[in-house]
Amino acid sequence: YWTVHHPIYELVNTVLIAVSVVIMGFEFTEWGEAHAMELEAATITITVFFVLDIFMTAHVKGPLEYLLTPTHVLDLLVVVATVASLIASDARGLSGLRALRVLRIFQLLSEFKQMRLLLECLSASIQGTFTVFFFLGLFMFLFAILGVAIYGGAFTRCVDGENELMYSEALASCQRGECEAVCFKEGGSWFNPAPNFDSTPEGIWALFVITSLENWQEVLYNAVDSRGVLLQPIQRERLGWSWRQDFSAVYFAAFILVNVILMTNLFVGVVCSEFQMSKRKKERLTNLNAEKREWVLVHDLLVQ
Repeated sequence: YWTVHHPIYELVNTVLIAVSVVIMGFEFTEWGEAHAMELEAATITITVFFVLDIFMTAHVKGPLEYLLTPTHVLDLLVVVATVASLIASDARGLSGLRALRVLRIFQLLSEFKQMRLLLECLSASIQGTFTVFFFLGLFMFLFAILGVAIYGGAFTRCVDGENELMYSEALASCQRGECEAVCFKEGGSWFNPAPNFDSTPEGIWALFVITSLENWQEVLYNAVDSRGVLLQPIQRERLGWSWRQDFSAVYFAAFILVNVILMTNLFVGVVCSEFQMSKRKKERLTNLNAEKREWVLVHDLLVQ
């Protein structure tokens, strides 16, 4: 117990993790055969220390508490992947496990108290974030269906050689199904911009673009300029007032408010709540011995 929790032991463990991360970076660099053998010997030596550390820590804290702690599970996964990659270094099927050693970077971060607490609360908030993402997808699906009902097939347009929206009296007065032929007579080409709302998957993709807030104004302008299915859109300056302009403003403002602002704040709130709960749980377990900590972990697991 005193060995595992001794400050010098923890310092040595942190230094070896940092050294292993540096060695891993050098392994993907072209070196001579002598340097490659030295790196492999250093990796084997550090791995042996980590294997002993796993057995000692599991013996001190108990197997159950060890396996219920996310940072220890991460340590175990990294060490198992390292051992497997060293044993089967020439095997084609198992040599890919070497790539899992990049998780050792997170193992290094877990050695710092605040980083370890952050990793634990992030892993604990997965269930809550799944609920947030479920509502996010549900609202996006509902808005996509509404967008398809209003804007489906309404983004198609006649454009010139520079993909600029064309305008003429013939295009402005053509009926549904006639605008494409009129477009060809005017010397333009019939174009359907993306993203659009022609189907539910395409509508979800359009809303995803709006969620990212990157170049989403094009989708808004296309919706405002639209007049109907297979009708030539007219720029809002020429079109004048239209109910589509007011509906588009309400539609996109409501979606951004619900799916971008509220859901983002809800996600942050879930993570912050789990962070505070993990911090209080950590403080509660600090003054308990191994047997009492194991009992508390089992109780919390049964309650969940």
